[in-house]
Amino acid sequence: MDEIDNFLKMLAKVQPPPKGFKHGSYADLLLSAGTSAVISPPPDDPNFQVGVAGGCYGNAGQLALLPVSDLSRNRYQYVEGYAFKGDLPIPLAHAWVRDRQTGLFHDPTWSMGDSLKIIGRGIVWKTDFLREWVFKTEFWGIFGSDEWKQLSLILKHGVNSDCVATVC
Repeated sequence: MDEIDNFLKMLAKVQPPPKGFKHGSYADLLLSAGTSAVISPPPDDPNFQVGVAGGCYGNAGQLALLPVSDLSRNRYQYVEGYAFKGDLPIPLAHAWVRDRQTGLFHDPTWSMGDSLKIIGRGIVWKTDFLREWVFKTEFWGIFGSDEWKQLSLILKHGVNSDCVATVC
């Protein structure tokens, strides 16, 4: 996890919090409220599908928001943050999911390849918050959206139990 945390510390250092703000950047928020993740191979679940390349926010979001009639509903939690894949030179903004049944993290976008390790630090968002966010913004992804007013409130006040899930 050192690679991710060192990268985030570097980003946070160049964007200190403005007066009255708890966080100056998404990186700073991730360092204080994010969860470290080692991505596991895909679960044995027919509803878990690897999505389109470059569509990580939608791929992860759609798994977290599976239809009510689906047996996997509420199985996956949406996670957004930065991830590092062994064949990439730096961590990238990325989204993946956490399996509520096992507590493991899975990536519906990046292939793990033969022996590639994927690690990340992200915030596990509540499903209701994600649903409201997607309907309001019409955009998959929280920190990649252009909802600057809402994003600035998150950076100003931090995250709370209304939007962030507890990771057990």
